[in-house]
Amino acid sequence: MAKILIVMPYYSADIPLQTALAATITKLQPSKVAPEDCSILLVRRHDSKINVKAFEILIDKFAVEHWTCGHTGARFPGSASEMFFKTFEYVAKKYKHFDCAFWMEPDCCPMHPGWFEALHREWLGRKQGVKVVGHLVDWLKTITGYKVEEAHHINGAALYDPNIIS
Repeated sequence: MAKILIVMPYYSADIPLQTALAATITKLQPSKVAPEDCSILLVRRHDSKINVKAFEILIDKFAVEHWTCGHTGARFPGSASEMFFKTFEYVAKKYKHFDCAFWMEPDCCPMHPGWFEALHREWLGRKQGVKVVGHLVDWLKTITGYKVEEAHHINGAALYDPNIIS
């Protein structure tokens, strides 16, 4: 069984940050990674440019696929949530053999070599039956006119069961 899939979603405005993240990930990795240990899925929102540079940087050390997520709309928060769900429908079909998938938004940044191995160990150490490992945020907030009375929210940058949607 494969270990960890790194899912890197983006839209056009994220390209500079995602490209810098790709460079950081590559610099932290001393050698080529076996695809069964860690693979990367770049996920482009349907109306965005393709981040060719990030792909070219990452392919030196990782198995990388570029996938375009179908129409998600373009308004927050629906567009981001819909992109997540559509992406994990795809992940469940193509990457279901991975232990876990890390949703790595462009503002995430690993800090040391061995970061994806550490995430994988965290996943293996979870309680049986747990499908998401991440940071739980409890908050009361108003977002762009959308009132949230009581919200328990997992920060999107988390580890997920690749079959969470299926």
